[in-house]
Amino acid sequence: MKYIYDVVGLGYNSIDFLIKLPSFPKKNTKMMVIDSDLQGGGQVATALVALSRWGISTTYVGSIGDDENGKISQRE
Repeated sequence: MKYIYDVVGLGYNSIDFLIKLPSFPKKNTKMMVIDSDLQGGGQVATALVALSRWGISTTYVGSIGDDENGKISQRE
């Protein structure tokens, strides 16, 4: 029997909010954000991306919301 996918990932996906600061913040201080980005994330989703980049066929089973973060997850 041949399988369609080598790996099926079942689990949680998320959006990572990446913030670039000029330096590590000191306790009880504020600083300006240099840059920010949103990227797809989550342990299962990240592992599936890594596997697929190594040529392994993967698919994801899980729920994705219908809000803006869900749309970002689907695009990523």
